[in-house]
Amino acid sequence: LYIDYNIKKGVEVEYWDMTSLLRYDFQEMGALDVDYLRNIKTYKEFDDLVCLPENQSAVYVMVVAYNNRYIRPFKILSSYNCKMVYTYDGIMPIAKEVSKLQRIISQLKTDIADGRPFNLIQIVVDLLLLKLYQKLNILNPFEIEFVVGEGLLSANFYAKKVVPISYFDFDKFKKSENSNDNIVDGKYILFIDHNAPFHSDNLGTGRKFPDPEIYFKSINRIIGLIEESQNLKVVIAASPKSKYGAEKYEGREFYRLMTPELTKKAEYIVMPYASSSISYAILNFKPMLFIYNDELMKVQPSSVIEQKNVAAYLNIELYNADLITHGNQLIVRPPIKEHYDSYKYNFLTSHESENKLSTEIFWNEISKL
Repeated sequence: LYIDYNIKKGVEVEYWDMTSLLRYDFQEMGALDVDYLRNIKTYKEFDDLVCLPENQSAVYVMVVAYNNRYIRPFKILSSYNCKMVYTYDGIMPIAKEVSKLQRIISQLKTDIADGRPFNLIQIVVDLLLLKLYQKLNILNPFEIEFVVGEGLLSANFYAKKVVPISYFDFDKFKKSENSNDNIVDGKYILFIDHNAPFHSDNLGTGRKFPDPEIYFKSINRIIGLIEESQNLKVVIAASPKSKYGAEKYEGREFYRLMTPELTKKAEYIVMPYASSSISYAILNFKPMLFIYNDELMKVQPSSVIEQKNVAAYLNIELYNADLITHGNQLIVRPPIKEHYDSYKYNFLTSHESENKLSTEIFWNEISKL
């Protein structure tokens, strides 16, 4: 969205794809083949590009996670005093009643269960190193840090300027608001696929993957129970990162890259994971059903804890799908406006930014640099 918008404004844009340097598996469905894309294979190539005279005055929009694991591009750009901007977004709720000590203990338990006993230590070390790099001026502050959600605006950011902005899904939601296209015939329930058994975010983290056969057998069983009890079909909004099709869901209607439009017309939404796709359900004020299964709990208990936190925040029940024997055991209640609004303004947008497109906010700020 941001790239296309800036190109229309007459700005010369390049997208430097460094994924092969940072991730083991980076092939995703829907990848674009465009003129502005440059694939960078080595850090020397990156360094040489930054040194070019035409790139010295460029503004570098960092979409690489700002942590010690991926810190090298930030160090290189800082060494040449390049202008960098960053967007802080995508955070999820945590249980309000849990103290910091309890969170640490809980994190240790889930890391051990995930097979990553030293993960918390690594997180602490990474944070300390990040602070050290900032203090020693090895890392320059961002020119602008775009911040999503009012809950974060009071935080101490390493930036010259902090600008409220909406989550990128917000613009897609606004666009879908003006569309009356019926993608699916008749009424339906929407299942948000998350590519759980193959999710690339788990690569390099030490986290285990759910067994695909066990996972999908459980998911299809609960979907069947829902369809039978509600007398409605369930259609699948595919994860953009998935490489499979409808065959994983017993041939059910399967749509990719259409989640905003599908959410708008759905009766309610089934969420099998703590995913940022929840934003479309929140913004469309749709009822939600949170489910997990034994396989996910066994290999990725931390993801179930994330689900519990989001469900608790919204005052929604969370069900173990493998304990359900009849669809009528699943209670889908109407959304509570107070909780949905709280989520919307703390994690998706702000009162200052909600009436503007994120692309416009981004352009107005970037054009001043």
